[in-house]
Amino acid sequence: MIPSVKPTRAARHVLLVDDDSDVRSSLAYMLSLAGYTLHLAENEEAARQLLNAEILHAAILDIQLEKDGKADDSGLGLAKALPPTMPYIVYTGHHDASYMKRALESRGGAHRAYAFVQKDESEGPSVLLKVLDEMFAARVLVNFKLEILDANAVRGLSRRLALPDRTVAEGEIARDIEEILRRLFHANDGDKTAV
Repeated sequence: MIPSVKPTRAARHVLLVDDDSDVRSSLAYMLSLAGYTLHLAENEEAARQLLNAEILHAAILDIQLEKDGKADDSGLGLAKALPPTMPYIVYTGHHDASYMKRALESRGGAHRAYAFVQKDESEGPSVLLKVLDEMFAARVLVNFKLEILDANAVRGLSRRLALPDRTVAEGEIARDIEEILRRLFHANDGDKTAV
């Protein structure tokens, strides 16, 4: 019998897109202390690269990513590129009501923001953390408490998969399989499950 390997707790991966490096670093520090794994991007292009390369569960987006003046709404454009199942929060210092309206309404198949949080208010970061926790509980359908009792079986399965792209590392395939299992065995009540 192969001994089981108890994996570490599954990480909650969040894409954070903001053009201000101070905002990115302070939020990354605060949210990592709260148990989140942050993937940081300063613009739309970097965010799209992360979306293609990483397993991400949610996003935090600033509205103005390009500093092109008042007309810049590149963060809302990026929101349309998110997978439809990925919830997101708009975290911005721009108080324009039209931005808020556009972020919170659903049009043309694009999903709406879970919340709109003002970052320039003194309570902005703590409000963001509270809203992020709520969003994960309500919208991220992943069982982060799932225990995979035989991690060797997952690694074995990743070796047996016939993939057209042989450059993908075996560990990445195993990580993807674990993510699929966490999504398949999601329990609405948050119960711990073992497979």
